[in-house]
Amino acid sequence: NSIAAKAMLEKQGFRWNGYIDIFDGGPTLQADKSMLKATSESKKVKVGEVTDTIDSDKYIISNDLFAEFRCCAGRMQLNDHGEARISPRTARYLNIATGDNIRFIPHTS
Repeated sequence: NSIAAKAMLEKQGFRWNGYIDIFDGGPTLQADKSMLKATSESKKVKVGEVTDTIDSDKYIISNDLFAEFRCCAGRMQLNDHGEARISPRTARYLNIATGDNIRFIPHTS
Protein backbone atom coordinates (compact mmCIF):
# COMPACT_ATOMS: atom_id res chain seq x y z
CA ASN A 1 0.00 0.00 0.00
CA SER A 2 2.98 2.33 0.33
CA ILE A 3 4.37 2.03 -3.22
CA ALA A 4 2.93 5.37 -4.44
CA ALA A 5 4.07 7.27 -1.35
CA LYS A 6 7.52 5.66 -1.55
CA ALA A 7 7.85 6.64 -5.23
CA MET A 8 6.80 10.24 -4.47
CA LEU A 9 9.34 10.53 -1.65
CA GLU A 10 12.11 8.98 -3.76
CA LYS A 11 11.36 11.53 -6.49
CA GLN A 12 12.04 14.23 -3.90
CA GLY A 13 15.37 12.77 -2.77
CA PHE A 14 14.51 10.19 -0.10
CA ARG A 15 16.08 6.72 -0.26
CA TRP A 16 15.14 3.42 1.33
CA ASN A 17 17.56 2.61 4.15
CA GLY A 18 16.81 -1.14 4.25
CA TYR A 19 14.57 -0.96 7.31
CA ILE A 20 10.86 -1.68 7.69
CA ASP A 21 8.58 0.41 9.92
CA ILE A 22 7.50 -1.62 12.96
CA PHE A 23 4.03 -0.06 13.05
CA ASP A 24 2.82 -0.40 9.46
CA GLY A 25 5.35 -2.73 7.82
CA GLY A 26 6.22 -0.16 5.16
CA PRO A 27 9.71 0.91 4.11
CA THR A 28 11.59 3.48 6.18
CA LEU A 29 13.06 6.21 4.01
CA GLN A 30 15.48 8.94 4.90
CA ALA A 31 17.37 11.77 3.22
CA ASP A 32 20.02 14.36 3.83
CA LYS A 33 18.10 17.64 4.13
CA SER A 34 20.38 19.39 1.65
CA MET A 35 19.55 16.75 -0.99
CA LEU A 36 15.78 17.25 -0.82
CA LYS A 37 14.24 19.14 -3.73
CA ALA A 38 11.90 20.92 -1.32
CA THR A 39 14.85 22.53 0.47
CA SER A 40 17.46 22.81 -2.28
CA GLU A 41 15.11 24.20 -4.99
CA SER A 42 12.69 26.28 -2.92
CA LYS A 43 12.78 30.07 -2.87
CA LYS A 44 11.89 32.38 0.00
CA VAL A 45 9.98 35.61 -0.71
CA LYS A 46 7.85 38.15 1.09
CA VAL A 47 4.10 38.29 0.47
CA GLY A 48 3.42 41.60 -1.23
CA GLU A 49 -0.28 41.21 -1.96
CA VAL A 50 -3.25 38.98 -1.17
CA THR A 51 -5.65 39.07 -4.12
CA ASP A 52 -8.24 36.97 -5.96
CA THR A 53 -6.76 37.76 -9.38
CA ILE A 54 -3.98 35.19 -9.83
CA ASP A 55 -3.49 33.29 -13.06
CA SER A 56 -0.43 31.05 -12.81
CA ASP A 57 0.84 27.52 -12.50
CA LYS A 58 0.49 25.68 -9.20
CA TYR A 59 3.18 25.76 -6.54
CA ILE A 60 3.81 24.05 -3.24
CA ILE A 61 3.78 26.98 -0.82
CA SER A 62 4.60 27.04 2.89
CA ASN A 63 4.76 29.63 5.59
CA ASP A 64 8.14 30.35 7.17
CA LEU A 65 7.22 29.28 10.68
CA PHE A 66 8.50 26.41 12.79
CA ALA A 67 5.92 25.63 15.47
CA GLU A 68 2.99 26.76 13.28
CA PHE A 69 4.30 25.30 9.99
CA ARG A 70 1.70 24.93 7.24
CA CYS A 71 1.98 23.95 3.59
CA CYS A 72 -0.44 23.76 0.65
CA ALA A 73 -0.68 23.65 -3.12
CA GLY A 74 -1.81 26.90 -4.67
CA ARG A 75 -1.28 29.54 -7.30
CA MET A 76 1.06 32.50 -6.83
CA GLN A 77 2.84 35.11 -8.88
CA LEU A 78 5.88 37.28 -8.30
CA ASN A 79 5.40 41.01 -8.81
CA ASP A 80 7.97 43.42 -10.28
CA HIS A 81 9.59 43.79 -6.83
CA GLY A 82 10.06 40.03 -6.38
CA GLU A 83 7.25 39.79 -3.84
CA ALA A 84 4.52 37.15 -3.99
CA ARG A 85 0.89 37.65 -4.90
CA ILE A 86 -1.24 34.92 -3.30
CA SER A 87 -4.95 34.23 -2.94
CA PRO A 88 -6.95 34.86 0.23
CA ARG A 89 -7.55 31.09 0.44
CA THR A 90 -3.80 30.35 0.37
CA ALA A 91 -3.16 33.08 2.96
CA ARG A 92 -5.85 31.55 5.18
CA TYR A 93 -4.47 28.00 4.78
CA LEU A 94 -0.95 29.16 5.63
CA ASN A 95 -2.10 31.56 8.37
CA ILE A 96 -0.13 34.44 6.85
CA ALA A 97 -0.70 38.03 5.69
CA THR A 98 0.96 40.69 3.56
CA GLY A 99 4.53 41.21 4.76
CA ASP A 100 5.05 37.61 5.94
CA ASN A 101 7.56 35.30 4.26
CA ILE A 102 6.68 32.20 2.29
CA ARG A 103 8.71 29.46 0.65
CA PHE A 104 7.69 27.91 -2.69
CA ILE A 105 8.61 25.37 -5.34
CA PRO A 106 6.81 24.43 -8.58
CA HIS A 107 4.10 21.82 -8.09
CA THR A 108 4.82 18.61 -9.98
CA SER A 109 2.31 15.82 -10.33
